[in-house]
Amino acid sequence: MSRIAFARALGFFSLAATTLAAGSARAQEPPPAAVAAPVAPAQRQYTRQTYPASLVDRPLVLPKWVFQPTVDVGISNSKAGTGESFGIGFDVGVARKLQIGAMFELPVGPAADFGLLAFNLQTPLGRSANLRFDVGVQRGSFHLDDDSIHTDGFVMGVGLPIKVKLHRMLAFISGSTAARGFAGGPVIAGDSDRKQMTYGVFAPLGNDLFSLAVLPGSHETGALVNETLVTGTMFLPMGLLVQPHDRISFAVRTGYRLTFAHADGGGSDYIGHYVPLAFDVVVNPIRQLDIGFTALIQGYVGDNIAHSAGTTPAPGWADQRQFNIWIGGRI
Repeated sequence: MSRIAFARALGFFSLAATTLAAGSARAQEPPPAAVAAPVAPAQRQYTRQTYPASLVDRPLVLPKWVFQPTVDVGISNSKAGTGESFGIGFDVGVARKLQIGAMFELPVGPAADFGLLAFNLQTPLGRSANLRFDVGVQRGSFHLDDDSIHTDGFVMGVGLPIKVKLHRMLAFISGSTAARGFAGGPVIAGDSDRKQMTYGVFAPLGNDLFSLAVLPGSHETGALVNETLVTGTMFLPMGLLVQPHDRISFAVRTGYRLTFAHADGGGSDYIGHYVPLAFDVVVNPIRQLDIGFTALIQGYVGDNIAHSAGTTPAPGWADQRQFNIWIGGRI
């Protein structure tokens, strides 16, 4: 064999060995990892553990299967006197976009009586607004000496709770920070000797945009009064929620409230105009507990009834005052 042929053969075998070694090394390398397709970020799912302490950051609907019981004590005061009420409530998130609840309120002084039993349903219209429906039964009561008038009927309401976050510690809100629809109406008591009390549909309160009570008849001691009474409230609320710390928040709220009443037994229809002013403080000592206080003053600024000195009160500011202390938990 010539030297040239031997060199060529040696080069061929050297190239073949190098190729085989490279192929074996590639075979031992792990296969490249598959690159996952980009996934759009999902909306955050809150749970009991991740539910924010800050009211500004909380979603408008409770997380699924989070229960929120509440207890409420109310004190109302006007020129007629002072009265007290007691309420309990219960809300639960039953789906990612559905919350249901119920509340029961009754007057406890100066004369205990049935008050309001209402159920609510809420569903989000977006990140900043909820659609709320309230329906229930209510007893409006008027007691004076040994006489009493009761008006039992159907109540309903439609609300639009709004919370727009403007800053990490500031939000625009509508309605109460306690997210209540119906406020059952203050208990107004006269002097204790006469045991005078008014409760319920006669009071222009509520946080819903529109609420209506239809009372088919009233029962008076010793007589039956067949008269249908229809009362309602339209409310345009607005307010600011300030959260200087996760554990404490403050709110100031106002708005325009129009109330109306009609009775088919005769008399003039009533239309009243009110401007309320409310202050809220909510303390969150632990993540599962809220303690709140609300002070509301309200006076009617005009109506369609002619006022005469010494017979009917004239419009005035802060004619009606209401104070509520409530406790809400999450389990």
